[in-house]
Amino acid sequence: MCGSCNVRIDDVWLRLRTNQVYRTPDHERGVTFLLSEVNEASIEILPQELVINRVCFSDVVHYLRYYQHYDTNPCTINSNDDPNLSGDLCLTARVRNHNERRCINYILPILQNHGLAGIDCTEPNTTWLVSRGA
Repeated sequence: MCGSCNVRIDDVWLRLRTNQVYRTPDHERGVTFLLSEVNEASIEILPQELVINRVCFSDVVHYLRYYQHYDTNPCTINSNDDPNLSGDLCLTARVRNHNERRCINYILPILQNHGLAGIDCTEPNTTWLVSRGA
């Protein structure tokens, strides 16, 4: 993973706090979640009871950066519980998570809230890096 992506996530991680509330990226089916635990290696979200490893956040930023997904070239999120039906970004987000559950829908709102990603919540849901420096 590139150092630039890790530095961006380090900055986000410093600002994460328990009980911060977010919403998954879909106008029709979006749900609210909150951070129930934040530590150096991961976060836990409720009510989904999902732990997401910190490295997954870096992987997402790196994927968007590597494939140049900025506002003029957004990436379709294509999230799905079934890995066989998931898009590349969804798979990238979950591959290094120990439980390999779908987690892109929780990573992106956090990145958006901290100024790293943009999200279009209309179907098909898309995302992009906000800054080419990311």
